Amino acid sequence: MRNLLWKDFWQNSRVLLAVVIVAVGPYVVALVIGATQYFVSDPSLRSWTGPGGKACGAGMVLSVILAAFIGATAIAGERVDRSAEFAALLPIARRQSVASKAAIGVVSWLVLWMFNAMCVLSITWLIQAAHQTSSSYGVLIDTVLTMTMCGAVGVLLFGIAWLFSSLLNSPAIAAAAAIGTAATLATAVVSLRELLPKGPLSTPLLVCLIAIPTVGGLLSFAAGTVISLRRAEL
Repeated sequence: MRNLLWKDFWQNSRVLLAVVIVAVGPYVVALVIGATQYFVSDPSLRSWTGPGGKACGAGMVLSVILAAFIGATAIAGERVDRSAEFAALLPIARRQSVASKAAIGVVSWLVLWMFNAMCVLSITWLIQAAHQTSSSYGVLIDTVLTMTMCGAVGVLLFGIAWLFSSLLNSPAIAAAAAIGTAATLATAVVSLRELLPKGPLSTPLLVCLIAIPTVGGLLSFAAGTVISLRRAEL
């Protein structure tokens, strides 16, 4: 199993490297802007929290979108370079092969999301400390809820991309199909939200907004796994 994990990791290493570069990009830009403000601008205008907050927001959005590309590459990536046909000839149990791909994909996305979540919590604490506000607990709760909702959408995107990856031979098409499906669902949710009374979201609605994408992603992941176990690569 260890050899399978290393094989899948190195096979997806280019995609994972691209994901890391894209995910780190906003923070690099924030550091450059912060350093420029520190050395060039007026001392009263110097602030690391402003660029940092924008970078964390962009990073969290990217962690959701990149889940589609990680999930789409997990299975279909082998079919692009024709290595799936070669792997099918090896004495490797299909369950172990699929489990290895799932482990690499899930762990990669979790690391990405947790990194952005830690950055968001850190910048939130710094902003609260800089402004010395008394509502830090409420802001922290709102931040955790936002991160949780982003994580739920990420699970949905990963699961749908995994499902399309088990059906298609192109990771790019699988990722695009997953993003398109999620965008359609998001449009439906926004349309329904406009029909509801204005005001803060109720607790049951918040639970639904977190639970429904998570369950949808897990069901899509399960369906993609069943298809991968039964599909013949030759």
